[in-house]
Amino acid sequence: MSNEFRSSECIEPAERGPREAGPPFSDEDADLILRSCDGVDFRVHKLFLIKAFHTFDDMLRGTDEAHSLHAPDQEFKDGLAVVTMTESHRILDRLLRLLYVVGKPDLDSLSDLRAVCIALDKYCVRSFPALVADALSRATQEHPEIVFAIACRCCLADIAHRAATVTLRLPRQLIPVPYEDVEFVRVGHYHALVIYQAECLAAARTATATIISGIGKNSIPGASNVGTAPPRSCRCRRLQRPMRQSAVMLPTWLVDYLAEVSNHLKEEIAGTVATKPRLHISTLESASICDYCTNTKQKFVSFTEALSRHIDYEVSKVRMRLGGLD
Repeated sequence: MSNEFRSSECIEPAERGPREAGPPFSDEDADLILRSCDGVDFRVHKLFLIKAFHTFDDMLRGTDEAHSLHAPDQEFKDGLAVVTMTESHRILDRLLRLLYVVGKPDLDSLSDLRAVCIALDKYCVRSFPALVADALSRATQEHPEIVFAIACRCCLADIAHRAATVTLRLPRQLIPVPYEDVEFVRVGHYHALVIYQAECLAAARTATATIISGIGKNSIPGASNVGTAPPRSCRCRRLQRPMRQSAVMLPTWLVDYLAEVSNHLKEEIAGTVATKPRLHISTLESASICDYCTNTKQKFVSFTEALSRHIDYEVSKVRMRLGGLD
């Protein structure tokens, strides 16, 4: 049996004979050749591979009969055994640079980062490289759902939690994840993400609904006491809302603002929703109709900032439970 790892990852088949990868994978004292699926030979040292990957440990020590270097059809080049890999030379180069102290591999491309992570998992890396973990953390800002899927496959709990938090900016479950990557996520982990997003939305909406009861009346724009006539210059219709030990009358434009915040939270579960300029503008336009309420602009801005902090605080208390990763 030929010494190969087959998969569908290589999309660049070799058109000519194998070529050398060149430095730093051209050492004369190398004792093994790894050949990429597109025909590039990397001269490497078995010891590095054995120290880094369980799979190579089994194979190179002769304990994995399926991939033994002593197979009758084993290919040799310059006296060195050749192991054919499923990764392209581009991915294999990045993978090996994680083992050799020869400069950081370029992991800015999400497709390259994904392929490297798959290879690390496939060959059973002993310790996940910090460089790759850092690259995944950076990628969460633009591709949180895909990073979540990769983290689930590679059992990276911290990164999975971080990615899940970023998904709250646009909660779409796993819709952005390519079909071929969905299988990385176990049903339990997918369910955990769905529940996490739902609980965060509920927490954010509860924070919005209860902000009035948790803040002093003097900090609420346009508020007046129940049973007390509003200022003469105020022409706004008012609605009663509960506070901790009493109740307060609020102008309808403020009640409408809170309802709009709650509605927009389904699109972005974050305190920044409360300070969106478009919500500020529409609310202040409504308030400006009233001679009294138009003078509460600064108090309203401070109120929205307090609401933003309150939402973020309540959402931060929600915990996602990833069975098997945590």
